[in-house]
Amino acid sequence: SSHSVRMASTAHPHPPSANPLVGSEPPKCVMYWDGSCELCKLEVRHYQGIKQQDVQFVDISALSDAELQAQHGLDKGKAMSSLHARTKDGTVVTGAAAFVQIWKELPGFKTLGWLCERVPGVLWVLELGYGWWAPRRHRLARLYTQYVVDRRRRQASRAIAGPSLWAAQKELRTRLELPNTPLAEAYRLIADPNYLNVVSPIDVQPHSSPVPTPVAAGQMISYTMRLPFVSVIPFQWTTHVTVVNPPTEMTYEQQSGPYTSFTHVHSLQALDSADGVERGTAVEDIVRYTLPGGIVGRLLLHFMVKHWLQYIFRYRNAVLKAADALRRPPPE
Repeated sequence: SSHSVRMASTAHPHPPSANPLVGSEPPKCVMYWDGSCELCKLEVRHYQGIKQQDVQFVDISALSDAELQAQHGLDKGKAMSSLHARTKDGTVVTGAAAFVQIWKELPGFKTLGWLCERVPGVLWVLELGYGWWAPRRHRLARLYTQYVVDRRRRQASRAIAGPSLWAAQKELRTRLELPNTPLAEAYRLIADPNYLNVVSPIDVQPHSSPVPTPVAAGQMISYTMRLPFVSVIPFQWTTHVTVVNPPTEMTYEQQSGPYTSFTHVHSLQALDSADGVERGTAVEDIVRYTLPGGIVGRLLLHFMVKHWLQYIFRYRNAVLKAADALRRPPPE
């Protein structure tokens, strides 16, 4: 397997006479992909829709053996068996290493590309996964197509409108009851970003400059955070406060950071006792997020990110419940 990683990163100098980009500024990366693969089409369409990217996409299935050799200096048999990418200096990489080079040039994917290249063992794991997937991609594409057709048929028969099979957006919901904490106090603890470091795990360590309060819609808040369990890797996260409705609601969205998109809604509601007097607060969090890396990134990162978010919310809820217990009136 380590041999396959080395092979995937082997450089192939581009024949000067075959360079199709002579006379123009070459892109930072050229992706040679199989246009006869339906899953590959989904992936490339997603990449092509990204603004400010500098990647050229070459459909090798539309070229003959002679054309691909003459224009790009590649053997079609080898190119069809494994993804190829060419960097600006003419180096050709294949397999999972090609994905990494492509991601490094796509806004929203650069963090993923950096992690795959720098974190030991990640590229090796990607190569194993890609080595299994590549020869089976056409069969998997047929299964995917049939699944989508069957799913749409079932949805149409029940008149249900919902997200497609490969919808990128994920959702996580949590609910917490604080029977001894008044609504206004619960909102102050949860919606004030200055308390984030107090209610977050120590290995996440969110840090920001003091944020003026009360927080207002339109406000931008920047953090330096760390990945749980791998706290040596910091990253910058900037959020945009979009909704402020104290003391019941606050919403913020990622402006820049590790996710392609991220929205967090805090929703609070007073808990009433039998006599109608406010006794505590119910806190519901709704997180909607899209992972970088397209279909491949979602498959690789889904369980890790879901576990990460659940870990953070479990810790925060435990801190809030402990604080709530301290407010419990003493027994008479």
